[in-house]
Amino acid sequence: HTEELFLSTEQQERIIHTSPIHGTFWDLVDIPTMKLLEAHRQRVRLQVLTVFVIFLTATFFMARLIRREERGRSRAEEALLQSHQQLEHRVEQRTRELNEKNLKLMREIAERHKAQEALATSEQRYALAVNGANDGIWDWSPRKAKLYLSRRCKSILGEKRPLNAAPMGLLRRVHADERATVKEVFRKVFNGETDQVHIEFRMRHMTGGYRWVLLRGVVVRDSQARITRMAGSLSDVTNRKLAEEELVRDAMHDKLTGLPNRALFKDRVTQALKSAARNRDYHFAVLYLDLDGFKGVNDSLGHKAGDSLLIEVTARISALIRKEDTLARLSGDEFAVLLTKIDHSEDAKVLAQRIPVSYTHLRA
Repeated sequence: HTEELFLSTEQQERIIHTSPIHGTFWDLVDIPTMKLLEAHRQRVRLQVLTVFVIFLTATFFMARLIRREERGRSRAEEALLQSHQQLEHRVEQRTRELNEKNLKLMREIAERHKAQEALATSEQRYALAVNGANDGIWDWSPRKAKLYLSRRCKSILGEKRPLNAAPMGLLRRVHADERATVKEVFRKVFNGETDQVHIEFRMRHMTGGYRWVLLRGVVVRDSQARITRMAGSLSDVTNRKLAEEELVRDAMHDKLTGLPNRALFKDRVTQALKSAARNRDYHFAVLYLDLDGFKGVNDSLGHKAGDSLLIEVTARISALIRKEDTLARLSGDEFAVLLTKIDHSEDAKVLAQRIPVSYTHLRA
């Protein structure tokens, strides 16, 4: 067994003594004093306390730092959440706007398709109507100095080459009798007196002949009343004009002989009377004649022979008069001659004597 040995203060030096006592050994060592032990304890306590204070301080600051980081993280999370919510709101709002615009665009596209289909249908209907009417289309742009003529227009004019000119550039092909009228119509258009064009005139075809055409058009002007566009149609009315002339001719001429009838002869006599009233030196004469026995020819030989006789008489009398004179058939076998610009009454007597001689042999 080992036992502690307390030495007095005076025994400071190391004493090591070993002696066997009841089978044990005593080890004598240098043992610190109580004050040294107490001082050591105080130092240890102070060190422990220091470490504990340091630990608490570190823990406190670490806790503050952690709380600060947590608050910052919390604010960052709140800001991120708010930003995310705002972003979601903006995305939803933008999505709604895009959907609305997409629907609007789809409606516009559908409407445009309908408009294009309607336009195509209208153009087809217009083309069919124009082709059915057999009219040509022309379009003039003054600013571009370009004249568009449809295929039908070129066919009416006999043109095969492209024409890049103003409508007035075709004026040289207008018949001389109607050229002044056409100029006047376009003068009114250019002066702003009218915006409509509607005129009939003869136009030279590329083959050399003349065709009657009907020119119609409308003018588009800008805010300063300047012509920006002019468009319309061109129709070939030659057949109608010829038919009208034929109707007028039939109304004023005898169908069998082609001579002026009573109405036209009366009008020319009236004009001669007016000329004589204006000019005392103007003289004219009227001769009246009929065919004796004409009814017998019709009854015995038939109306065909009678018609041949009238035609032959017409030819022989026409050969005796001048171009400025008028031979007219008044009725069945009645004729009249208007002699204009004669010098003496003897001129009329001479013709009156020659006419029976010209067809005397027809009685045989």
